[in-house]
Amino acid sequence: MKLSLRLTASSLGLRMMCAGCILFMLFYNPTRAAADPADYTYTESGGEAMITDYTGAGGAIVLPAVLDGYPVTGIAADAFRGNNSLTSVTIPDSVPHIGTFAFGWCLHLENVVLGSGVTTFPVNAFQSCVKLTDFTVSPDNTHHSSVAGVLFNRAHNRQSRIRSLYRPYQCIHRSQRHAYPGAGLRRLHGTHKRGHS
Repeated sequence: MKLSLRLTASSLGLRMMCAGCILFMLFYNPTRAAADPADYTYTESGGEAMITDYTGAGGAIVLPAVLDGYPVTGIAADAFRGNNSLTSVTIPDSVPHIGTFAFGWCLHLENVVLGSGVTTFPVNAFQSCVKLTDFTVSPDNTHHSSVAGVLFNRAHNRQSRIRSLYRPYQCIHRSQRHAYPGAGLRRLHGTHKRGHS
């Protein structure tokens, strides 16, 4: 009887441990770090913040929507330029504008998530991000969209022309081209060599 009770208790404990592990794996995402305001430098104008620099550990980061009570409404030119510790960036819904070379030469950046508010950014905002192969756009964004990781305008009839030194071509799978006229394979403008490592 005692042996049976011990086995039952042991079995129950093992099941609870397994359930805890499953919940941990479902809700813990170590690849995307929450925003730490201390990692960002910004300028304030008219009660709004524009990110001008980042000093955090990198990896997959989520930019803050608010800094010291100010809504973040822009990412300044060169703000993350040359930061080789970044692998993924999520831009919040509050940000409509991304500046020139804001993420230029981030050589390990692979994925960019654009929030619903992003409306404009120059073609060189992600200049020479040699590993950048995936864009994900909020379905609520009224200016941009993404298909199979490729960035398009909202109507899906024009592919965005993002400059990249080592990726002069960007395409979607040929089986999808009939659905997105003119997308196909396009050469990107302005590819030229820069002395950044």
